[in-house]
Amino acid sequence: MLKSFSIAKNSSSNTRIGSSLSLGILGPVAFRQEMQTGIHRAINGKIPGGWHNQIENHLVINYLISHEKQLLRLGNVLSASSYVDAKIGTLFTKATAGFTAVTRLINSPFGNPENEKETEFYLYAQPLINAVAFDATLQGGLIGDKSSYTLKK
Repeated sequence: MLKSFSIAKNSSSNTRIGSSLSLGILGPVAFRQEMQTGIHRAINGKIPGGWHNQIENHLVINYLISHEKQLLRLGNVLSASSYVDAKIGTLFTKATAGFTAVTRLINSPFGNPENEKETEFYLYAQPLINAVAFDATLQGGLIGDKSSYTLKK
């Protein structure tokens, strides 16, 4: 998978807008079987089976747009923000909403990089809910997929 992304920050309104374009391949040609098998061999683990049921090869083109808005900030101790995104493409088509909470000594993700500390320590939580219209990892590719184990569209 190759991914290009951009994040625009507005420090006065404490918002971030992100966008990304992902290109890649789903299926055997992505060498996931070889990678997972190699890792298991390297650690002397049990070799995983079931790869003959893998989703067929498909081109992945996905676009994402996201919006974050800081709702609360208590100095460098606590930050809370809303999060929404939409993904559309051949891998996923879904919408996500939730919030992000960060506690401890942090830089503001919406702030000026010149005022940031070099090292940060924090706890991070991001509960999210998804509304999924399409998921190729469960449903197979959009066009002509004959994979044996997929969920109906």
